[in-house]
Amino acid sequence: MLAACGGAPAAKPLGGAGIAASLQASGLPVSDVVVHTAESDPNKLLGRPNQYTIKVNWTDTRVTQADSDATIEVFADEAGMKQRAAYVEAIGKNAPMFVQYIYTSAKHTAVLRVPRALTPDQAKEYEEWLSKLS
Repeated sequence: MLAACGGAPAAKPLGGAGIAASLQASGLPVSDVVVHTAESDPNKLLGRPNQYTIKVNWTDTRVTQADSDATIEVFADEAGMKQRAAYVEAIGKNAPMFVQYIYTSAKHTAVLRVPRALTPDQAKEYEEWLSKLS
């Protein structure tokens, strides 16, 4: 599931701490919010050429399975965002056990991924949060 939000020009990113604060204040059931650094990024992509510049992970407390992690990755430009969204969507198509809800924000050049164990309505709550992120 790939949804794109408008063609508005990119907004200045909040930064990892700003995104984390917004997420924690959102009222969504989140825990274990982590703002990654290049050293702590589990994918070792943060800050690398053509990769994301900000990464925040968290757990949705409604999901009890091991795949309860959600993430938002922010890119320097829309091209990088689109490439990453297409890449993670392709993984889910080729290996259904890795399917996630995927949302993008052109305004923030961000890719938001939330666990597949959420219901569509629950996942939509994160899409709404992303659309209101300022």
